[in-house]
Amino acid sequence: MINFTRKPRYGYEDLLEIIRLLRSPEGCPWDRVQTHQSIRRGMLEEAYEAAEAIDSGDTALLREELGDVLMQVVFHADIEKDAGHFTMDDVCDGVVKKLLFRHPHVFGGGQAETAETVPVSWEALKRQEKGQQTTGDALDAVARSLPGLWRAEKIQKKAADAGFDWRDVSDALDKLDEETAELTDVMAHSGVMVDLSPIPGIKVDKHSTGGVGDKTTLVIAPIVAACGVKIAKMSGRGLGHTGGTIDKMESVPGTRTALSQEEFFAQVNRIGLSVIGQSEGIAVADKKMYALRDVTATVSCIPLIASSIMSKKLASGSDAILLDVTTGTGAFMKTVDQSIELAKLMVSIGTHHGRRVAAMITDMDTPLGHNIGNSLEVMESMDVLKGHGPADLTEVCLQLAANMLVLADKGSPAECRAMAEAVIADGSAYAKCKEMFAAQGGDTRVLDDYSLFEKPAASYELLAEEDGYIVANDAEKIGSASVLLGAGRQKKGDPLDFAAGITLHKKRGDYVHKGESLATFYGATDKFDAAAAEYRSGLVYGPEKPEEAPLVYALVTKDGVERY
Repeated sequence: MINFTRKPRYGYEDLLEIIRLLRSPEGCPWDRVQTHQSIRRGMLEEAYEAAEAIDSGDTALLREELGDVLMQVVFHADIEKDAGHFTMDDVCDGVVKKLLFRHPHVFGGGQAETAETVPVSWEALKRQEKGQQTTGDALDAVARSLPGLWRAEKIQKKAADAGFDWRDVSDALDKLDEETAELTDVMAHSGVMVDLSPIPGIKVDKHSTGGVGDKTTLVIAPIVAACGVKIAKMSGRGLGHTGGTIDKMESVPGTRTALSQEEFFAQVNRIGLSVIGQSEGIAVADKKMYALRDVTATVSCIPLIASSIMSKKLASGSDAILLDVTTGTGAFMKTVDQSIELAKLMVSIGTHHGRRVAAMITDMDTPLGHNIGNSLEVMESMDVLKGHGPADLTEVCLQLAANMLVLADKGSPAECRAMAEAVIADGSAYAKCKEMFAAQGGDTRVLDDYSLFEKPAASYELLAEEDGYIVANDAEKIGSASVLLGAGRQKKGDPLDFAAGITLHKKRGDYVHKGESLATFYGATDKFDAAAAEYRSGLVYGPEKPEEAPLVYALVTKDGVERY
């Protein structure tokens, strides 16, 4: 038994002594074995009980609970005293010095006019004291053991003190757009920034977010060039179910898609049009960012998608950019709302960087036209330029071309649509396309006579298994089937069979009879079964004709969204 002097009233020194005794060899076996971690929860509980006492207004209870908190503080300090690290006096020394330092208006020559100015000064002195150089340092210093909502509140307050404070959600979203634009700028400048100033006039670019049978560039670029607008375009290769313009162009024998800058500029100045492969030096940070997105499950993050696309477009140097944001099963963005959100952000980024930008939201639930596959899509694109292409592909291309011409100040939407129709009707758009292929070494005879294209190894008719309307024909499944046939790549670097692909005879909304041909497959015989199974997995029949989906859902500009 330890003798402890009993008194009518005890003080601070008595508390220190009794904690020391309790933790001594002669003291309490429980108190002796406690550690910081074992009594950590007690510290939190006592603090919350003190807070509850404050809320209750019960002064007697508050006195008791503050005593419990103080006991916890002394207990932790005594553990450290035994370890030889510090004492309770050291704790008091530290807090007194802190109070002296952070109250220069009381203990120094500083001034504090009002109570409201004191916290501001306190925070500034705290950051100085702790060596916090940036707002990020201050945010990192917020205790991670705080309850989630409490910690979030503290972080938000510190962010607000640094200027991240807005009246409502829309202001915060505007700030997000601004930060995304700044990220995009850094990504664009991480590699080569193409200077198109040696090419006089407005240069217009077009970008598609991709899809199945997306062959619009081969149609609209010659249309726009035939209308007198310069097209100096860099395009990519296909991966997965999304085809690439460069792959399609290279299915025309002899076509060069890798030109020197001098060749590229000279061709655009001479004929008004060149489409080449994207330089490896463009937006090099994007490749590293994409690798990180892949492993952090952020591939679908809209701000990162927007930065990836627009960094390359900004680096490519065009004055105006039309974005074709596809939506549906065959597109990356599956819903119209998602597509509009992405389009709005990309338009905002481009506008922020002084570019003229607009975006069209186009349907990709069903492939445009009838052909999927590289040489097959070239043939169909030429049909449009010759004036007898599929109605859906022709219509979307005319709308895309018209909006590109609007961005180039060629007139009103109606006037630009009429110009696009005219250069198809008089053959000048097709002539411009042949001129481009010829300038880049392509054998233009195949554009006139499709029989000169490379022949597929074999063909296969995919037959309907029942009567009915096609109510669903998943475009992504069709694209995947074409990849299995050899028309696309499953991974970067895979070889392509330019002659492989699919011709659709029946599409969503068409009525079919059992045994009727749905599609013709082209490729190697041993690939037909897998491709057929993939195609059929996205095919649904029904007794009623489905509602026809629009080809274009909306136009997005800096002025807002126009839904059709």
